[in-house]
Amino acid sequence: MPSDERTFDVDLSKREISVPTFLSVSKDHRAETVYFLVDRYYEYKDLAQTSCMIEYINAAGEGGFYPVPFYDISSYPRYFDENEVAHEAKMLIPWCIEGDVTKAAGAVQFVLRFYELDDANEKFIYNIRTKVATGQVLNGLDESTIDASINNDFMSNIAQQINAKLDSVESTIY
Repeated sequence: MPSDERTFDVDLSKREISVPTFLSVSKDHRAETVYFLVDRYYEYKDLAQTSCMIEYINAAGEGGFYPVPFYDISSYPRYFDENEVAHEAKMLIPWCIEGDVTKAAGAVQFVLRFYELDDANEKFIYNIRTKVATGQVLNGLDESTIDASINNDFMSNIAQQINAKLDSVESTIY
């Protein structure tokens, strides 16, 4: 995680998520990652041994889910402060905000779910979810108002500029 990224707390005892001011901008795809911090252990259960998904309903009213690909369990270990007070281990959970979430500007409702399935993957043997939290997807440029030929010319111009720069870099290397 970049050092300038903010983290947002998940309190499973209250089932609450602190929510960022905004999640992303409409039509973005993987441009923002939100990082959540949750206690690694909840009522003697090591959540690092469970699967996690973020379930959401986007501003267009469409539901979906984001399977969390990994947890960072090494950056926030259990420690004792100068007063010998124990601070429990935490897990860092990334949510890379994808285009299905940012399809429309407005409120996005979401929950975090930690779960384990039986060997046949048919039933939950462990399942805990947060209460619903709401984040905002902000308005971006409405591309439908732009003449497609102007947009294509713009992208073509950018591609030509990039290729020219690459050609000049390659000529200095060889």
